[in-house]
Amino acid sequence: MLYKKDYVQKDPEEFLVEKEQEIRKTIMKVYNRKRKDFATDDEYDVYLEDIEDKISVLTDVESTDEKKQFIKEVIRLERTKNTQRIANSNAHVEEQLKLFKQVVECHQKSYKNYTLLNSVAFKKE
Repeated sequence: MLYKKDYVQKDPEEFLVEKEQEIRKTIMKVYNRKRKDFATDDEYDVYLEDIEDKISVLTDVESTDEKKQFIKEVIRLERTKNTQRIANSNAHVEEQLKLFKQVVECHQKSYKNYTLLNSVAFKKE
């Protein structure tokens, strides 16, 4: 059971920290590219700085609603790009799998022909 005496009221700073953690968690789900996705360290650093800028705008109490809406729209567009990137990656993997299956089938046919020829050759001897 909850009792009034057990309840500790949070100060405003704790609320801000929790809000920042939630925002950071949400943004990091969308902006989840790794170092290997970039050609140089500088590009990756700019990417990380951009993420931190977005987090600071969304957590800043003094930021205008217009700025926050803009950042949310940018995040939505990035989420769409991620979905497209995943779809393209899946299509590429499926294409590679088809090619692999074709190669395996070709090798299996070649092996069957080879064993058939060998069995015929041994019968002649």
